[in-house]
Amino acid sequence: MKPKHLIIVSLILVLLLAGCVTSGPVKNERVLIKLTDKIFMEEHNPSVRSYHTPGLVENVQYQAIMMLIFSINGVQDVAAIPYQIAVTKSPLFKWDNIQPEVLKILKQ
Repeated sequence: MKPKHLIIVSLILVLLLAGCVTSGPVKNERVLIKLTDKIFMEEHNPSVRSYHTPGLVENVQYQAIMMLIFSINGVQDVAAIPYQIAVTKSPLFKWDNIQPEVLKILKQ
């Protein structure tokens, strides 16, 4: 290889490596998981899940549902955003025990 080509190849490799280091990780697209015909779930991290449902439109509905979900053993926090309820579980509990209770409340 000629020295000129070697310099160009080396420069390209350095630029590629610099680009990989500075670009950072690519964000994963969030996917809604269908739980029923009208309820979808989005996992934000291992402790937080949002339950989306088009039926939630009134403040009274949000408040009543939030109180019921908050009373489930293992639920640490509940927040309402339009058309969804975000549930945070305690690190000591598993979603296997909490999610069926949340779904039962949201189906009512």
